[in-house]
Amino acid sequence: MTTNLLILAGACFNSKGSFQKCALKPDDCSSQVFRSSYWLSQNADAEIMSLCSNQQSIRNLNSLGRCNGQADRYICTSDKTACRFAAVFEPNADDCNLVHDFHDGNEFTNAHFGFCYQDSRFGDDIRYCAWSFQECGGKDSELSWHGADTFFADSKPFCQCDDVRTGACVDSNNENVFCAVSGEVCDTSSGFKFLEVLELEAKLSTTCNLCDMLSDFDLNNPVGGQNKSGLNAGEIAGITVGSVLGLLLIVGMSIVIFRKKKKPVTSPKSKKNNVALDEQSLNSVL
Repeated sequence: MTTNLLILAGACFNSKGSFQKCALKPDDCSSQVFRSSYWLSQNADAEIMSLCSNQQSIRNLNSLGRCNGQADRYICTSDKTACRFAAVFEPNADDCNLVHDFHDGNEFTNAHFGFCYQDSRFGDDIRYCAWSFQECGGKDSELSWHGADTFFADSKPFCQCDDVRTGACVDSNNENVFCAVSGEVCDTSSGFKFLEVLELEAKLSTTCNLCDMLSDFDLNNPVGGQNKSGLNAGEIAGITVGSVLGLLLIVGMSIVIFRKKKKPVTSPKSKKNNVALDEQSLNSVL
């Protein structure tokens, strides 16, 4: 039986040990000190741990970069290997998070990721979406890596946050496991080594996911952020309400408001809903 886990964020601390922000990897912290989610579970207070394990906080992390070139369609993605030309990759872009792309100059409103595949028929034999080429199993693997953009005519990238599988940090006894996007995360916690996607599944029957399942609302309406117009959700709501009231006053209409049941959002993706929180990964998975 496979154990499904969600990634938890670590955090950045300043030189005095004060919490600054949640983070996925060391280079998110610049000159500050990165601490892994495992370290937080052992040392941080409950408020910090709760914040950095919250799914919305994780989705809002500015942990991606941008393939900043026309040939790459300025796509927002996770690693330079996900760009067509690695040299144009600019890490830690402040106008994209794990789900959304807020840059006005391109055609994408969502961040995208590369994928590992079995042969050249990209659309048919995709194995899994991943953070970087390192997740395809190395030089002896039968899998190859493809960047975030398929570059087919009139095509759109398809790997999004909830499609991405990651590796994990595992201690020497395989007793403690926490999901991570790279081996650099594991290096910050003594006694842990990084297992790539395929190793993690083969050795520990465990799958790590970057995000929980996204809905149409998640993809089109960034919570707490700005959409492509540059307005946040509250500003949009205010403009909408004002326009409606003005129209009603002009035409002299009277309205009756009916209370309606809110319909649940249905995801277009067929994915498992019962992904376990990664807090469980801090215990034994064997």
